[in-house]
Amino acid sequence: MPIIQHTFQELTSQLDAGIPIVFIQHFDFENVDCYLSRLQNKMGAKVGEYRFGHEVHFKTKIPCDKDGQTDLVDFLRRFNTDCSDPDTPIILVLKEVNPLLSDPAVTAQIRMIAERTMRIVVGTEKGAKTFIILVSDEMNIPRELEHLVRAVQIAPPSDETIKNMILRFFEKYGTRPLEEQLEELTLALHGLSELEINQILRLACARYGFNYEKIQQTVADEKEQVILKSKLLKAISERKRPEDSERKPAESIGGLEVLKEYLERKRKVFSHLTQAEKWHVDVPKGILIVGMPGCGKSLAAKVAALMFGLPLIQMDIGMLLGKYVGESEANFRRAIRLAEAVAPCVLWIDEIEKAFAGLQTEGNQGGANEVTTRLFGSFLTWMQEKTAPVYVIATSNSVNLPSEFYRKGRFDEVFAVYLPNEEERKKILEIHLRKRRYSLPKATLDEAARKTEGACGADLEGIVKEAVEETFLQAIGQNSARQNEISHDIFMEKIRPDHFIQKALGEKYEKMKKTLDGFKLRPASKN
Repeated sequence: MPIIQHTFQELTSQLDAGIPIVFIQHFDFENVDCYLSRLQNKMGAKVGEYRFGHEVHFKTKIPCDKDGQTDLVDFLRRFNTDCSDPDTPIILVLKEVNPLLSDPAVTAQIRMIAERTMRIVVGTEKGAKTFIILVSDEMNIPRELEHLVRAVQIAPPSDETIKNMILRFFEKYGTRPLEEQLEELTLALHGLSELEINQILRLACARYGFNYEKIQQTVADEKEQVILKSKLLKAISERKRPEDSERKPAESIGGLEVLKEYLERKRKVFSHLTQAEKWHVDVPKGILIVGMPGCGKSLAAKVAALMFGLPLIQMDIGMLLGKYVGESEANFRRAIRLAEAVAPCVLWIDEIEKAFAGLQTEGNQGGANEVTTRLFGSFLTWMQEKTAPVYVIATSNSVNLPSEFYRKGRFDEVFAVYLPNEEERKKILEIHLRKRRYSLPKATLDEAARKTEGACGADLEGIVKEAVEETFLQAIGQNSARQNEISHDIFMEKIRPDHFIQKALGEKYEKMKKTLDGFKLRPASKN
């Protein structure tokens, strides 16, 4: 059952083609009603609307059954037998009726109406065509109706429409935004519905009066609210600490210079998306980072969001899995729509190898269940075709991923991360010391960098944390004042090579490294 984003003309063509049931997946009923009103006028149709428990007037939304509730089966049966005007098509709008679709009597009535309409369309029966429009934010279509339903999504407003909405809002205050401000605000509101855009602009005005900077902040806050309410994605707050205010975000990663230079190039594109489109530069899709655990893959995703100046959204594909047929795919589609609604953003998928466990690089012979396979296909299709400014950063501790991940067109680039070399270890130690406002004598730092071969970034952070704690405990016993430097003896004592990841993994590490080398991926580090 294809799901397509539709303009009004395309939605009209569905009914012109005789599609008997259309499922519109959308939460903004007011926006949907605007489409349906235009559809009614174009077709000269009679419209009946049913909302859970009541028949209502389509225009006024006042219940027709003031003395009680109307049964959906009775509502459908009445319109199915209405032959008062065989030349006037009928549109039945059913909103929020998902729980009722499990009733066989309801399903039977809908199916009879749909089959009768199809007979009228092909000319084997005469009468008024009756079309059913199901409207809900959640897609729940019984199997008995799937072959009769065309599921559609109303496309969010175009950038041109958003610009006009912003200009009308500004005109109320007798002003006009600068062209640069208009472009920035249009990009920030991209992907939201007209209802959400109007609400955000009004909310910013109610809170702060007319203030362009405050409007921008309100947009960012409200997009985070969209994520929080969804429970499908997680907004990650990564803010620079005051002591790092003069440092670039990339400086919080020790090493991975090739990866950081690559992200800086993509940052420039994202910072000038409007100009990039005029130059026919493709919107960057994202990257896949694979390699050793504890070596900065997750940190790279967080730092990328800071570099780009964009919100960081985390997707746990495992959380999207549902217990009902079709629920997982519906959750995935909702999550993607949410990510595109808050775009531009960085979408982080951590440990993606766990999400698609069981899928093999060739032939899918790993015993993966059908749900995982369908989610995998949906994810690849979205990565291939997406045009929204959602920059995907997927991380994996395993290089044994489905071969489709390595083909160009999904991810822009795949990076391999190895254990840090001596120079990188020194930088990582400096970063964690600086984070805690400590330092080491230069000779100690150089020696520590040499003696920590085989350590990952997490191992190095652990050494610093233990050394800081030991310094604190000794100072308590001696009633000493706060120190800014850790002694040579304390720091070197905390270096225990047998606990480093290379030794801990043993033969498994050598196997991982050999496999990683065999894929000949682009190294994230220069050396």
